[in-house]
Amino acid sequence: MTAGLLAKAERGELALMLPVGLVRDPSGVVVKDPDLGVQERLGLVFRTFLKFRAVAKVMRVLNDRDLPLPRRDRFGELRWARATVSAVAAILKNPAYAGASVYGRTRFRAAGRDGGSEAKIPKDIKAGASS
Repeated sequence: MTAGLLAKAERGELALMLPVGLVRDPSGVVVKDPDLGVQERLGLVFRTFLKFRAVAKVMRVLNDRDLPLPRRDRFGELRWARATVSAVAAILKNPAYAGASVYGRTRFRAAGRDGGSEAKIPKDIKAGASS
C-alpha cells in the first residue's frame, strides 16, 4: 500500500487533505479558498509574523483583537477558533501556503538507547547527527 502512495506522489497524483485556506476546484487544481474572510485572516497571520517575527506575538495580536483563526473540523467543515501558538505555527510552517507539494516529511529510526522505541524524525536529519 505504501508503494502505491509513493508512486502516486512521484507522479503528482496524490491528493492529500489541504490546509484551511486552500481548496481543490472541480478539475482538481489547488486554489485559494473563495471565502474572502479566510483569505484575509491568513494574510493577516503572515503579515503579522513578518512584522513581529514571533509566533506567540502573532497569537497575542489575533486574540487581543478578538480575531479567530479559520480551522477545519474532522468532517472538513470550516470553523473559527481562538488562536493558539500551535495553530499559528502550523499555518506558518505549512509548505502548502508556499505552493509546495510534500509527502513523507518524516521517517522512523530506532532510538539510540537499548530497548528504546522508534522515533519519528524529519527526513533531512541524519540518523547519527541528533545524538
